[in-house]
Amino acid sequence: MYREVANIAQWDDEQIEYIKEKVTEEGRQEDLKKGKAPEQVVLDEAAFLLDLASIEGNWDDYLEQIAKCYAEGGLNDIAKFILYQ
Repeated sequence: MYREVANIAQWDDEQIEYIKEKVTEEGRQEDLKKGKAPEQVVLDEAAFLLDLASIEGNWDDYLEQIAKCYAEGGLNDIAKFILYQ
C-alpha cells in the first residue's frame, strides 16, 4: 500500500524522507530559526503527519500527534474532532 499511495501522490523516497525529517524536533527548531511563527510550525507538522499517515496507511498511529499539533496551533475544535470516536 505504501508504494501504491506514494506513486499516486508522485512522491519518491527523497520526498518522503524530507517529510519524515520535518516532523522531528530538529525540523521544528529549524523552522523556528527561519522565523516561522510557532503556530505555523505545528500546523505544518500536522500537515506532514497527515501525509505520512496516508502514505503508510496507519492513521491510528498518528491521530494523537496530529491532534496535539492542532491544539498547539490554537485549533482546539479540530484537535477534538480528530480524536472523536
